[in-house]
Amino acid sequence: MAKLWCSLCVITFFQLCTFTFSKFEQVSTPPLPILPLPTYLQLKWQQREIIMFLHFGVNTFTGFERGTGHESPGIFNPVGLDANQWAKTASDAGISLMILTAKHHDGFCLWPSKYTDHSVAYSPWRNGHGDVVHELVDAANRRGIDVGFYLSPWDRHDQRYGHEIAYNQYYLAQLQELLNRYGGVKEIWFDGYKGKSAPNMSYYFTDWFSMVKELQSSINIFSDAGPDARWVGNEEGFAGSTCWSTINGTSLSIGNASIEEAIQKGRIGCRQSATFRSEMDGFGHKSESPKRLSKLLEIYYNSVGRNSVLLLNVPPNSTGLIADEDVQRLREFRSAIDTIFSTNLAEKCSIEVSSQRGGRGGGFGPENMLDNDHLWTYWAPRDDEKENHWIEFRSTGLDEGLRFNVIRIQEAIGLGQRIKRHIIYVDGKRVANGTTVGYKRLHRLEGGVVHGKILCTCTFSKLEQVPTPPLPILPLPTYAQLKWQQREIIMFLHFGVNTFTDSEWGTGHESPGIFNPVGLDANQWARTASDAGISLMILTAKHHDGFCLWPSKYTDHSVANSPWRNGHGDVVHELVDAANPRGIDVGLYLSPWDRHDRRYGHEIAYNQYYLAQLQELLSRYGGVKEIWFDGNKGKNAPNMSYYFTDWFSMVKELQSSINIFSDAGPDVRWVGNEQGFAGSTCWSTINRTSLSIGNASIEDYLNKGDPKGTDWLPAECDVSIRDGWFWHKSESPKRLSKLLEIYYNSVGRNCVLLLNVPPNPTGLIADEDVQRLREFRSAIDTIFSTNLAEKCSIKVSSRRGGKGGGFGPENMLDNDHLWTYWAPRDDEKESHWIEFRSTGSDEGLRFNVIRIQEAIGLGQRIKRHEIYVDGKRVVNGTTVGHKRLHRLGGGVVHGKIVRIKIGDSRGLPLISSIGLHFDPFWHPIGQPSQ
Repeated sequence: MAKLWCSLCVITFFQLCTFTFSKFEQVSTPPLPILPLPTYLQLKWQQREIIMFLHFGVNTFTGFERGTGHESPGIFNPVGLDANQWAKTASDAGISLMILTAKHHDGFCLWPSKYTDHSVAYSPWRNGHGDVVHELVDAANRRGIDVGFYLSPWDRHDQRYGHEIAYNQYYLAQLQELLNRYGGVKEIWFDGYKGKSAPNMSYYFTDWFSMVKELQSSINIFSDAGPDARWVGNEEGFAGSTCWSTINGTSLSIGNASIEEAIQKGRIGCRQSATFRSEMDGFGHKSESPKRLSKLLEIYYNSVGRNSVLLLNVPPNSTGLIADEDVQRLREFRSAIDTIFSTNLAEKCSIEVSSQRGGRGGGFGPENMLDNDHLWTYWAPRDDEKENHWIEFRSTGLDEGLRFNVIRIQEAIGLGQRIKRHIIYVDGKRVANGTTVGYKRLHRLEGGVVHGKILCTCTFSKLEQVPTPPLPILPLPTYAQLKWQQREIIMFLHFGVNTFTDSEWGTGHESPGIFNPVGLDANQWARTASDAGISLMILTAKHHDGFCLWPSKYTDHSVANSPWRNGHGDVVHELVDAANPRGIDVGLYLSPWDRHDRRYGHEIAYNQYYLAQLQELLSRYGGVKEIWFDGNKGKNAPNMSYYFTDWFSMVKELQSSINIFSDAGPDVRWVGNEQGFAGSTCWSTINRTSLSIGNASIEDYLNKGDPKGTDWLPAECDVSIRDGWFWHKSESPKRLSKLLEIYYNSVGRNCVLLLNVPPNPTGLIADEDVQRLREFRSAIDTIFSTNLAEKCSIKVSSRRGGKGGGFGPENMLDNDHLWTYWAPRDDEKESHWIEFRSTGSDEGLRFNVIRIQEAIGLGQRIKRHEIYVDGKRVVNGTTVGHKRLHRLGGGVVHGKIVRIKIGDSRGLPLISSIGLHFDPFWHPIGQPSQ
């Protein structure tokens, strides 16, 4: 999609310039992309064509394919190991990525992992100081070759295997070692393979994949189910003769043999696996020889030539070298490929096509098929071409014409894979009848060499006209912002010396000796959050008093100098350890205003100190999902500037998938008050250039957002469950009715609620707060667990693509509130509307809450909407966004027909979900209790 937008921007700029200096010139636009599209990383991966797999480990010395896990590390001693020879072999074969079995099923690690004694560190090789991974990375880097790793989930050595949580934590730790120590990793290889007698346990693939992407954002993840490259379904290196790069990820699971045929055909990038030696081999064995050149070429035509990437295993021997005969065979393989494809006879031909988009000179002519860009320049026919599309190459040389036996076709897959069927003729005789093309399709003609003048007329079947999604309206949310929005409620934990002094703002002169929460139990905090359905907890790692809840090396004003845990405590660490097993993410608040540190007021010195502490927090504690900045400081505080730009840059360098909160974002903005209320009009869009941190004059702008805003910067509503932010004995939690009111005016107005729940001096969340949170979650579940709209028939003003077009009203009642949606037709002139009609009893529906959600992944759109029940208007609203909740001021209504009318929007309104709900806790003035 980014490519498309860039193209549109360039075209627009060109048109404006032309209009300024001369007559306006009509420029042909590219065809719209057909979803799904490959990422930049998937495109780069596809262009590699061949990747080298290196199966190496204790099995190399035992002659087995699957180790038992009981092998002694003492057998691993490749005395002649030379990773430079491996890299040179790959380079000579034109291979740009090497994937090493860092750990196979036997559990033996080719790097000195801190988490096991079953590794090279306990072998005689290099006297226990060796590291195969490090040597490979160093050798590959010198030759410009990228590196990937395979880390077997099945581990026959480690005693934790079979104990689900313990083993998954162990695996995550080893994964983190590999992805942190060795620089950029371009592919990580997962499988679900394990023996029939292996203990039954689940792998936490979702957690593994999330951490991989956090640690290495430019990596491709391979598994049966992707998410970036999928297995082809066999180990012979053959893709299906029909092979789509598109597939339904929801239909896939890792280690499921029943989906192998679906995986092979597709309909996430695809890859083939083939061993270099005999069919079932992974590790090099003395009794084997490399495959014949003819067999390798057959594999190439049926993998790379069928829209896939070939993963070719080349196992080093027990000396630690790739065998001479394997090196030689790889050279022959590369030489053969170069010989076959170095000359393109089509370049000697004239070309005719069925039609040309934009006419002659429109930029989409047939000459694009013969240039060196096989991705972004292409021939495209006209949109209105009724018959099948065709291309004809005609020899312009000798009478005998051209002599060839291989035909290559490539699609511009950056705009989607499209071709379903194609036929190739030579001088009127059909020589190939194929299906998919994709990145590369190679036809090695079964009849052998052909001679012909009309080189090839390719007839492509016309694609079905599939309705395309509406174009997105900028700005758009990032993946991290979408995930944040779906949390709905986040927990804030204000905790520190103020907890022990009964104050809100510390002076900075408090003694660390007062901090002693003798009963602190972060597991109780995490359990409280989990029971309340909360998936992110943000801790005040340092408040304005400057006291640090972790043992910072840069100050003596921290837990390290307190009596708690005898000075060995770390609140941040305990929170992270408690949150992770429950699947709860962690965020941190580090106050810019510091009333303790003497550097405060000395601009450069303090900003350096702040950066150092920020680095400690973001480097020590794993993935941090939100970092919270504010500009709050007292009137008498020294006047100095905070280097927010530098802080934000370092945050993103250290944690690429983090959301940064501040008055000015860049990812999440303050709502402008601490009551937890967003504006009744609340846009996620705003102009960041109009914002500044700590500026009280922009609070109304922050509260409402801006329909013309150029930045996606949704609002977070912070409020405390008590009156104060820190725990005070004199305070009690807010009533349930108040919490629900806050929920409707934050989450129900397109925001996320940041609810502060302060631990007490014992180090626990107070029982009454725990109970109130349970009541709050139970109330939300009670209200929204039943959707009366599901019992209704639905009519809409129109639907994009007609019946079966994929954008029908049924999408508003499924469980996907982001990417499936109702969309009206582009040409609908009147206001858009949705009508729910009760199909039940005569009294109709009884409800007092109406929920509407937009498909915000394609932009926030709705400016104004009205809701009618049996013809009477009950809501006159403005924005919707991710979620709009209308708790009806008149109380419960009974009705048969509910009509939602979209009065005005930025482009087409896209509604992802609608609900009609009954809230038994809502008793407006003048209404009797229900």
